[in-house]
Amino acid sequence: MGKKRNASSLISELKRKTRKAYNSEEKIRIVIEGIRGEFSIAER
Repeated sequence: MGKKRNASSLISELKRKTRKAYNSEEKIRIVIEGIRGEFSIAER
């Protein structure tokens, strides 16, 4: 079981480190696009 826990934590750590970080301007743009219905927020 130890290896499975380590693999899961490794995957979680990699996802956390490679996650796209949006700056405040991009966040506002995404929200406005979502309100207008131009793009689905899920596509981001």
